[in-house]
Amino acid sequence: MRPLNSGMSRRPLPRVLAIVVPTMNTGGAERQALLLMRHLDPSKWRPLLVCLHAAGPLFDEAVNDGFECICLSSTGGGSMRTLALLVRTLRESGACAVLCRGFSATTLGRIAALCARVPVTVVAEHSSQDIVHRGVVKRIIDACLALFTSAWVAVSDSQTPYLLERKSVRRSRLHVIANGVDFTRMHYSSRTAARERYGMPCDAFVIGSVAVLRPEKDHCAMVDAFALLVGEFEDCLLVIVGDGPSAGEIKSRIALHGLEDQVLMLGAVRDVGTVLPGFDLFVSASLTEALPLSIVEAMGAGVPVVATSVGGVPELLENGRSGVLVDSGDPIAMASELRLLVNDSAARSTLGEAGRRRATRFDAAVMADQYESVLDALCGSKRAGDYVWS
Repeated sequence: MRPLNSGMSRRPLPRVLAIVVPTMNTGGAERQALLLMRHLDPSKWRPLLVCLHAAGPLFDEAVNDGFECICLSSTGGGSMRTLALLVRTLRESGACAVLCRGFSATTLGRIAALCARVPVTVVAEHSSQDIVHRGVVKRIIDACLALFTSAWVAVSDSQTPYLLERKSVRRSRLHVIANGVDFTRMHYSSRTAARERYGMPCDAFVIGSVAVLRPEKDHCAMVDAFALLVGEFEDCLLVIVGDGPSAGEIKSRIALHGLEDQVLMLGAVRDVGTVLPGFDLFVSASLTEALPLSIVEAMGAGVPVVATSVGGVPELLENGRSGVLVDSGDPIAMASELRLLVNDSAARSTLGEAGRRRATRFDAAVMADQYESVLDALCGSKRAGDYVWS
């Protein structure tokens, strides 16, 4: 008699990729984590999302998409308890690889992966400098964990010096994978609909920004630059989208210039495609960036961009062709470039169309394919579980 499985093909189970993050708020790193989960080949990889602290709105989106998601914060306790729970989660999941994103996740995630004997550990780095001070102990821990880290993924070439010199990264283990945007999910609204929805006057010239409100985004310099324009262009409106710890300081700077009627702070907007088309210009005043998604999304909407030439921003914008670059921390220079574009509708149109074309290079599916290539090479023949028959 023939064996029962004779003639049947063996189909390997997908490997489990545990994606460890501090939270799933609406920041760029968190959005990239969700996009990666959505675009991984489900026949090869089964993502498991693990939040160490507060879940956040993108956690709910991942759950609604049908992904397996765990939030460890609901159990209470401190870092040691969180670490113990993370180790248990990784062991029980049979994870073949761990991908760590975010400050606390890169430390706890790698320690847990070591304890759980996960064969592959990858760190996705979204910073070009230390946003939070790293003391001697933290630097020693990072150097030790670097010995057991399979790979690092940077989102722009500009991060390379920082990672090699400050994060003990081996060049042979460093990969650059640009952030991606899923333009099929953006659903950009019309200019009229955006302005009606968010209270932007239909006849105003709107300069807008989308970014978390943190010191390194330097919204105060943006407000200073805008203050230099309002005397010349009375119908100008500055729209700030985002929330964060710097909100109070930004409001104080707005009040200092007497701009309460010319600046609109919308808070966080989940679907930025509904607000971006209402902008005539997009502005970013950041002091440091890796590869900001908000700029790519503005380019995709055809909105001309003026941004500080920091980090990976010059990799997004070709100065004078698909956007305009200015020095960081220089409100006068920013105001000068904004003034030129406010007065030149033809230049705005040319920059906007060039930016729209260039934005298509930063696609989420391409980003996921590149991650898969790195993970496949690292995992080799290692797989989660046994085989199933089909």
